[in-house]
Amino acid sequence: MSDQKNQNWKLGFGLLAGALAGYWLNSDHGRRVRKEVQTSAVEYTNQATDYLKTQAENLSSTASEYIDQSKEAVQHAATVVKNKFTNGVDEVADQAEEAVERTESKLKRGISTARKNVKNSTEAIL
Repeated sequence: MSDQKNQNWKLGFGLLAGALAGYWLNSDHGRRVRKEVQTSAVEYTNQATDYLKTQAENLSSTASEYIDQSKEAVQHAATVVKNKFTNGVDEVADQAEEAVERTESKLKRGISTARKNVKNSTEAIL
């Protein structure tokens, strides 16, 4: 039973507090306070919106800078790889050309030696 009385007391106090709050909010002073709170809430909302908009713009700008830097880095890396590949191809081509020249020189010496041998053999037979 004591719990029931305690609950009734809490309910009564809540009703009284609600009635007082409602009366106060509908009084002239309460309306002024409500209007001030509403004005402050709108002002803080606008400030928060402006702040978030500024932060979003800063973030977007920073992201764009990083994207541009990344593009430049990729282009630079592609250029370096291309140059190294081209230099490697040129080096291999030079080595191949030198090998062909050495082989050609050896063939000419071999042909020359063969001609001398044939000439010497022919002279020996005659």
